[in-house]
Amino acid sequence: MSAGICRIQKVKTAHDIAGVQLHDRRERDHSNSNPDIDFSRSSTNITMTDVPCSFNEHIAKQIKERYKGSKAIRKDAVRLIEVIFTSDSEFFAGKSQAEQMSFFQSCLDFAKKQWGEENIVSAIVHNDEKTPHLHLNFIPLTKDGKLSAKEMLGGRKEMQKFQDDFYREVSIKFGLERGHRSDLDNPEDVPAKHLTVTELKKKTHAKELEERVRSAQKQAEHIDNITQLVREGEPIKKFGRATEYIKVPYEPFVQLKKAAKGYDEDRTEVKRLQALLDKATAELERLKAELKKQYQKARELLDLKNQTRLMKTVLKIPQEYDYKGVLSELNKQGYDFSGKKHKR
Repeated sequence: MSAGICRIQKVKTAHDIAGVQLHDRRERDHSNSNPDIDFSRSSTNITMTDVPCSFNEHIAKQIKERYKGSKAIRKDAVRLIEVIFTSDSEFFAGKSQAEQMSFFQSCLDFAKKQWGEENIVSAIVHNDEKTPHLHLNFIPLTKDGKLSAKEMLGGRKEMQKFQDDFYREVSIKFGLERGHRSDLDNPEDVPAKHLTVTELKKKTHAKELEERVRSAQKQAEHIDNITQLVREGEPIKKFGRATEYIKVPYEPFVQLKKAAKGYDEDRTEVKRLQALLDKATAELERLKAELKKQYQKARELLDLKNQTRLMKTVLKIPQEYDYKGVLSELNKQGYDFSGKKHKR
C-alpha cells in the first residue's frame, strides 16, 4: 500500500537557495543534475503560492523586518527549509488533476499550520518528473523573532511526532499509510538515516524501476510459454480461451517465419521497382512532349527553307523574261502566289 511522504532539507547559503529557486521555478530549460525532468511537460507544473521576487531577496526582507535576535545572524545559519510532499506513482495513477491537487492542498494547509503562513516562500507542484510532488519552502523564523531551524523542526522525537501528525491530518484522509518509524521498526534503536530530497527522488525512481523490471519479467515469461507451446504444436490461449490454431512442428514453423520474412523483403523490392517504373514513365512522357515541340519547329524551318529557295529562283530571272510566264511555270511546279499554301 502507498504511504504519504514528507521529507525535509535545510538550506544555508545564498548560492544553494538560488539553486532551489532555479529548480522549483524551472528557470532553465535544461538540467545537468536531474535527467528525470521532461521540460516539454514543465508547462503542466502548478504554482500554488510564490513570492514576487527572488528567494534570497524575500528572505533578506523578512529577516530585516521580523528578526528580533540580539546577535548578528551567523553566515552558516539555516535561512530556508525545503520540504517535499509526495507518494509513489501507484497512488497518483488514475487520479485526475483535481484529485491530485486536493492532496497537495492538504499538504500546503498542514505546512501553514506547522510553520506559519507568513513563513511560506513558495509551493510549486512538479508534474514534469517521474512522480508528481510538491516543493514547499519556508523561512525558519519563530513567532518570537528567532531564526532557528532547530526550534522550528526540533530533534528526533519532535520529527517523529511531526510525521505522526502528517499521517493523521493528511495521509489518512487519502488512504495512505504512515512511513516507517525508526523507534518502532528498529529494535536496536539505531538512528535511521534521513533521506535528502535528492536521495528520496532516487529511491522513489528505483522503486518504479523495480516495478518495471517485474512487469518485463512477467511479459518475458509469457512469451517463453507461448514459444514452448508453439514448439510442442499446442493451440495458443488468447484472452483466456484456446483459439483454433493448426498444430505445426517447430522446424516447419521456423521455415515459415523465414518465408514470411522473405515475402516482406520481396514486397519492399517490388515497391522500389514500381517507384523506378513510375519515374521512367514520367520521363518518357516528358520526352514525348519535347519531341512534339521539336517536330513543330522542324515544320516551321521546312516552310522557311522552301520560301528561301523560291526567292533565290525569282532573283535569278533576267529582266527581259516574261514574268507572267515565269509565274505560270512556278505555279506548275507547285508554288502558289495567291496567298494559299503551296502544293508541296
